[in-house]
Amino acid sequence: MDWDNARRVREPIAWILLIIATVGIALGLWTLVGLPGGPSLGDNAVQVRALLAVTYFSDVYAAILPILAVLLVTFAGGLTKRAGQLITVAAGVQALAVGLGVISLVIASQDGTEPAGPHAPVGAVSESIQLSNWDYFISGRGIALVAAGLIISLVILRSAAVRAVAGSLPPARRP
Repeated sequence: MDWDNARRVREPIAWILLIIATVGIALGLWTLVGLPGGPSLGDNAVQVRALLAVTYFSDVYAAILPILAVLLVTFAGGLTKRAGQLITVAAGVQALAVGLGVISLVIASQDGTEPAGPHAPVGAVSESIQLSNWDYFISGRGIALVAAGLIISLVILRSAAVRAVAGSLPPARRP
């Protein structure tokens, strides 16, 4: 097997992995906002949409794909030329997923009722959802997994080797 060819495709594959993770986050945002044509459950109440959206922000794709991309450009055959740029984008994708996941979980945990929708009878309200402790545990576990990946990305991004390749190494300190 020609390892030079395999090393050449590491960076494009890493970018594809980041795009796949970003598409999942975009679908979660689409669900959270409630745009037409997006995934929905039941009567389209905001709490239900938020609970569905948190699954997009904390799924395996949002957690694992950015880390795989970072590992491809750093440890699989040495650093690539644009490793710093890719790791920065991966950290941004992960930070966005964590932030939107937490916001969605907070929205889903809100009690109360809201209007049932445009086609419901006047005065009708939708039922609110009640989250159990297990719902918080499951959603929090996924968000924590994405946050752990974010920490790994930031640690690798701050390493001297990545900063040297990216050309952002600080000047040497004099005693």
